[in-house]
Amino acid sequence: MKSSMLFKTFIISLLFLLSLTVLSARVVESRTLTIYASVPPKTSVSFDADGFPVLSTNTPGTELAVVEQSADSYLFEVTSR
Repeated sequence: MKSSMLFKTFIISLLFLLSLTVLSARVVESRTLTIYASVPPKTSVSFDADGFPVLSTNTPGTELAVVEQSADSYLFEVTSR
């Protein structure tokens, strides 16, 4: 009787610990964007009516390139010479 009760307590404790590890396995991702460059003054990127990126700048020789595009994000490369 005592060993049966001890076994049940052990199983319940084990299930409790396993459920805690499953719940704590959730990972929240965060990213930090650090820019090591100088963006020309009055430079902006907007989107036209068709969803294409449009570069607006007062610095000649500035170019915009779309490096990577997914369903909900763009990765741009702005080059100014």
